[in-house]
Formats: sequence, structure tokens, C-alpha cells
Amino acid sequence: MAAITITCLSKTFGAVKAVDAIDLTILDGEFVAILGPSGCGKSTTLFMLSGIETPTGGRVLFDGDDVTAMEAKDRSIGLVFQSYALYPHMTVRENIAFPLDMLKIPKTLRAERVARAAGIVQIGELLDRRPHQLSGGQQQRVALARVLVKEPRLLLLDEPLSNLDASLRHAMRSEIRRLQRRLGLTTVLVTHDQIEATTMADRIVIMNRGRIEQVGTADELYRHPANLFVAGFIGSPAMNLVTLKPAHGEIRVGAAAASLQDRSLASVTVGLRPEHLRFAAEGLPGRIALVEPMGREVLYEIETEIGVLRLLDPVHQIRHREGENVSIAVSPDNLLAFETEEGRSLPLTVHASGPEVAKSLVRSESLP
Repeated sequence: MAAITITCLSKTFGAVKAVDAIDLTILDGEFVAILGPSGCGKSTTLFMLSGIETPTGGRVLFDGDDVTAMEAKDRSIGLVFQSYALYPHMTVRENIAFPLDMLKIPKTLRAERVARAAGIVQIGELLDRRPHQLSGGQQQRVALARVLVKEPRLLLLDEPLSNLDASLRHAMRSEIRRLQRRLGLTTVLVTHDQIEATTMADRIVIMNRGRIEQVGTADELYRHPANLFVAGFIGSPAMNLVTLKPAHGEIRVGAAAASLQDRSLASVTVGLRPEHLRFAAEGLPGRIALVEPMGREVLYEIETEIGVLRLLDPVHQIRHREGENVSIAVSPDNLLAFETEEGRSLPLTVHASGPEVAKSLVRSESLP
């Protein structure tokens, strides 16, 4: 396996800076997901790890050895693409064996390694079929086996589940994670799907506009987002973000109050996760604008004087109807605050609040 070190890695395409001087360390045997919106540079980063793309600047090290200028075929990596790229005229056995043919592996050893790789992904009974005779999930297993047969030091996954339906994606997420743990194979997954990243990876790298915004576990990113981008990107439904003017360095939402260390700020953006809001007898007053049943939960959009807030009620019954007046409460421990202009996370000192002071909040802007 391999420990990966990326130092000041950059890639430009003409005037476009796809990856902008990023630094990252991936431990031997670790599963890391690179997560971000389309065009953020995550796939370009993966391709520079693989050797498909040559960096404009910076270095890539495997176990301390500089592989920046090394060709992909010499890096001992396995790459699974969004498209399975199976050869339609070949059997499953021949597809899996193809990389070994290129490596000039002897036929006797080749057969052993194909059988072992097929066994790992549980497709031993499919070896004589052709790709058109396989389901999407079976084709994905063949693509994985074709990579594992090379016994790579590093496994790279580029949106590998995006062509599967929802139920099969769930099953394959679990299988790939179990496989990675069993093999102890250093793995990097690129995805725009936060569920894939949070359920599969040991750590997640959040990218935006070619730069790394934050690296951490799923829990760290959820509870302690470094900035507004991460706060808005992690979590489903998305976090409520409203910009408020503090009163004497204090922010309040209903009866929940917290103090800012920097009392000079004229405005801050407050983050409220929908699942942390709750209906209460007293709190921030509002009016139900939209009701969305979601099976086990119900999502409400509520018009308030600080903006439209989404509240995720953890019960399947619809308890409030459109047009109904309600009150919303939140624990002060669940308040998050960010600089409105720069987006940086702000430390808060939370404390209990006495009287209802929701009307003292002054709304300056509501972020989408």
C-alpha cells in the first residue's frame, strides 16, 4: 500500500487554474473522499495522482518517493472510472485479465490472479459471460476486479457509482467500503455526492474552485465547518443561512443566545441546520409556507422575520398545515456563526437566554 503526500500541487489549462497549490497527506491504508461541486478540481487532482495529468506545479509522493513525472503505468495504481469501460467483445474473464496481458504476466499466474480478483468481488460464476449479459452492478464489480487483479498500491475511484440506481448505489457503497477495509488498500474517491463521501471515507477533502476548503471526518465537517461554503455544502437538507446584526456582540434566535468574541462585527451569518430546529410553545414566530412529507420525516418551510427557515421534523405525521402560525426553538449549542464577507467560522460562547427577544433581531439579508 502507499502513503500519499501532495505538496503545492497545481494544474492550469490556459488561463483556467483547475487546481490551485493544494497540500494533502493521505495515510497508508486510509480511505479519503474528495468532495465538491462540478468544476471544483477534484477529478483533475485524481488524474494527477494517477499520472494521467501532469501537474503544472508541485509534487506527488508515494511513500516518500517523488512520482510527479512518473507515467501512469509505472505508478502501481488502479483507476475505476464513472464509465465501466469494459470491452464488449471480451468475456468477464478476459476483461479482468487484460491488464495482466499488458504487464506480460505468465498465463498460469494470470489465471490464479483473475480467479482471486473475481472471488474478492463475488463474480466467480460470471467469468464466461460478456458485458451485455451483466447488470450495472455486475459490470461495476468487473471494473473493480480488473483493477484489483493488478494488486495496486493505490486505488482511485472517479464517481464510480453515479451510473447505478439508488438502491444499488447503497449496496455498492457498503461493499466497496468493506472491501477496502479487508484489503487495507489506500483509496481515494472522487464524488459530488456527500452521502457517498460521508458513508465510505475515513476523511473527506472539501474542494471549491481548485482549492481545499477543509479536511476532516464527516462528523467534524458537520459539527465544525470551517467556513460558509462547507457549512452550506455538508448536510441534507442544506443548512439555513441568515445574516443578522448582533446587539452588543450577541446573536439571538428566539430564546437561544450566544456571544461573539469579536464584538465589533456589524453583521454575521448565522447557520441553523433544519434538523436542529423544533416546534415549541414559545420561540421565533413564523408561518408555514410549504410542507414536504419525506416518509419518516416532514420538511417545513417557515416564513419568519429573519428569513425563510427549513425545519426537519423527525416524525412522519404532518403536524402543521400551510398558513398555520407556529413558534420555532433551537438549542444555543446548535448555533453556528460566520463572517458575512469572508465566510470564516466565528467562535461563539453560548449561554441561556431569559425573555423572548426574537423581535430584537434585525434581518439584513437572507442567503439562498
